[in-house]
Amino acid sequence: MRAKDRRPTSSPIATDAQLVALLRKTQRATQDAAAQFRAAGRDDLADKEELQAKVMAEYIATSGVVAVTEADIRVLIGKAVEDVAAAGKSGLGEVMKLINVAIQGKDLEVDKKRVADLVKEALKKE
Repeated sequence: MRAKDRRPTSSPIATDAQLVALLRKTQRATQDAAAQFRAAGRDDLADKEELQAKVMAEYIATSGVVAVTEADIRVLIGKAVEDVAAAGKSGLGEVMKLINVAIQGKDLEVDKKRVADLVKEALKKE
């Protein structure tokens, strides 16, 4: 193994929630690959990819990491928007900082892209 390959990443996985998020992302890519292999008539490779996706799904299901519901996210966003407005600030970045602080260190799985979309939606209503 080259020294370059052993260097730590800029954002190493430190929590189970981060690992589950990575597994979900990898699982989606694996499922997409399986669909492409099926379309190309390579059922052997599609079966292999589907088996990998199944193993990832089993790990995710037994990980103990809780996926945050959209309703819970909306409650967090509402509180964060109020807190940011009360502090005389505004903007997506300020709200996202508060939400990240609220979920940091907990075994919660949060789709940050979805959160950002919901924050943008909430800020438009303000």
